Amino acid sequence: EIPILWHVPKTGGTTVQDIAGACHGKVIACEIGVKYGHSKDTKLKILQLQRQSYVNVDTTTLDGLIRAKRLRLVRTKSMVDLIVSPYLHEVDQLFGPPFVDGQIRGRVVT
Repeated sequence: EIPILWHVPKTGGTTVQDIAGACHGKVIACEIGVKYGHSKDTKLKILQLQRQSYVNVDTTTLDGLIRAKRLRLVRTKSMVDLIVSPYLHEVDQLFGPPFVDGQIRGRVVT
């Protein structure tokens, strides 16, 4: 399972994200991963930005979620440890068809 942080503005989600990345060393998918021109990358990669690890996708926008799906963000659990998004229903599309054996699943947290 991959945790999905349903980020509701002004509820402490950014603090949870910072703790997951800085204190627990988790690789995070959020808007920070596309800084410095990485939104144009054609392959997924892990970036070290602000002393934390991020995947080069933006899961906080609809266009970013479409790109993350196209790049197959959740094809392997080792690529990302936490997905952050305000789009609860749309982020589900990253995981493919439900109830397929061996399919990586998401678990929403707030």
